[in-house]
Amino acid sequence: MELKWEDKDGNKYLLGTLYKKDNYYYFEKNNEGLLEAMNHGCFGIGSMDLTKDIIKSEKLFSFFRNRIPSIDHPNIKDILKSYNLEEYDEMELLKRTHGSLLTDKYFLEWEDYYKKWLGGKKMEEKKECTCGPDCTCGCQEGKECTCTDENCNCNEKE
Repeated sequence: MELKWEDKDGNKYLLGTLYKKDNYYYFEKNNEGLLEAMNHGCFGIGSMDLTKDIIKSEKLFSFFRNRIPSIDHPNIKDILKSYNLEEYDEMELLKRTHGSLLTDKYFLEWEDYYKKWLGGKKMEEKKECTCGPDCTCGCQEGKECTCTDENCNCNEKE
């Protein structure tokens, strides 16, 4: 997932990429985007060690963990249900919420995440969208299908 920051003029900067592989979390810093963002008011990325290009951790970095509900939240079952999740999954929660907070201008974009880090696995699980060329539900861009067309099967697995 790409971590981005938006300045007061609406310009967006790619700060780095978060991914999970072999039970480890990685954050790969985008030096150019981060420096440009910092020149426009960004204060860095929480307490992350920005001296390294790639940071590895067994746990999700606190910067990202603080952007989603805790597994200990008293209403976690209702929260998961509202995001159509059956179990607690930090990466899925980040993907579905875009890691957005009302208090800052950081956000995650995930469209290329599956293509880049999982070899397109998640995209290939979906059948071809049959909604037609006028489909507006977003499934053709890899988003969750919200189509009400009874002939649509783009969310069904093979």
